[in-house]
Amino acid sequence: MALVLAVLVVIIVVVSVLFFIEPVTNAPARSDAVVVLAGGNNSNRINKGIELIKAGYAPRLYVSAPGFFDCPKSLPSVPITCFNPQPATTQGEARSAAALADQ
Repeated sequence: MALVLAVLVVIIVVVSVLFFIEPVTNAPARSDAVVVLAGGNNSNRINKGIELIKAGYAPRLYVSAPGFFDCPKSLPSVPITCFNPQPATTQGEARSAAALADQ
């Protein structure tokens, strides 16, 4: 019984380390577009999106700009398209991004 308990503890510790302490993160991959969702510290999100475009991960940047966020100006090497999600929620942003992808 003690051996079974010890094995279970080891398994729990190993799984915890793999999933919570040292999780595998995915590197960015080539895509058709980068979509920046609105939220706190929006300028950092937009800057990260611009970095991904400049690094060649996608040719265009879509920015969720509900009424309370300003749309950034396009840069010569980064075409930016802003959209106003309806409703102004994460779900609305997802629907708007999906509609843009269908175009």
